[in-house]
Amino acid sequence: MAKRIFLYVGPHRSGSTFLQTYIFPNIPGVCTMYTRDRECNYMVVDAMDEHPMFVDFEAIRERIYRRFENVPEDTIVISDEELFGDYTRGVASGLYVAKPFWDNQTRTAYLSKIFPNAKVILTPRRQDLWVESAYMHFVHNFFTLTMDEFLTPSTRGGGKYSMRSNKPCCDFTVLDWTIYVKNYHRVFGRDNVLVVPQDMVRHDLRQALDRIYAFMEVAPYYPRGVPQPGRSISTFAYKLALIFNRFVKTPSNPWGFLPEKPFAVAINKKRAIKDTVLLWFLAGITRRISLHWFLSDVVSRFRYEKPDILGAERRRAILEHFKESNKDYAELIGIDLGKYGYY
Repeated sequence: MAKRIFLYVGPHRSGSTFLQTYIFPNIPGVCTMYTRDRECNYMVVDAMDEHPMFVDFEAIRERIYRRFENVPEDTIVISDEELFGDYTRGVASGLYVAKPFWDNQTRTAYLSKIFPNAKVILTPRRQDLWVESAYMHFVHNFFTLTMDEFLTPSTRGGGKYSMRSNKPCCDFTVLDWTIYVKNYHRVFGRDNVLVVPQDMVRHDLRQALDRIYAFMEVAPYYPRGVPQPGRSISTFAYKLALIFNRFVKTPSNPWGFLPEKPFAVAINKKRAIKDTVLLWFLAGITRRISLHWFLSDVVSRFRYEKPDILGAERRRAILEHFKESNKDYAELIGIDLGKYGYY
């Protein structure tokens, strides 16, 4: 029997880790490549980076489908938020381009050529919340930038570009989910595309899962005791991050003097001189201890207050920009998005 292929494409910052970790792997009778065969997932993501003038889709398809031969289940989920598109585009000069998901159309076309009979699931997030999450991703990765810098590309001391910046940036106007959904409809067919807003997953999980299971025609799985997706670090931890990030040594900040994982660095230096069982044990414990871990798992556990990073004025402006298109989006996917604050 031919395998039934489902592609969960994200996008980034939209609850993808939650679904890929706690939901898809536990659905009865479904093989999730994200956990069962990560190599296969990597092969699909690698295909997204192929040069359009040289890509051999037939060879890629044959290589991937060979991985399916030993899968006993008839239903396979291939999932990765990279399948939706790149939201951190850089150029050779070292600048960032403020156009998230600029390559969605190309990646969607690639997926259709590799999996022509696949069905697609996506979980876009309310635009203002997506912007906040994307911004915090860079803060978590030791960038020091304000929300204004993130939303306003600037090349200080460089050319007068309008969409390039010295720091990660975002043109939020390209987050009209209606355009992306219509593209998936055009490529895969409307009946083969399911949209479950991340906001529904967060606030009405049972309803969201029922939509997914009905679309996939599989037995339901309802988790118990899983962490809620989308929790940010606390307001105090966020303020500390903006102070310390500029001093952390990373590929983008080679002049920093604080190691990302300070204890691991010291222990590895000792192991290089003379390794012992104790040092091996300590290395295993400390490899997870980092500034991000300290801020999210230590500081944020006390007197937690979610930071309003975007601010009321910016949030209002973003939602007003998408007010009418979000109504079209709601009609397109058949969900009342007003209950989730889209309009």
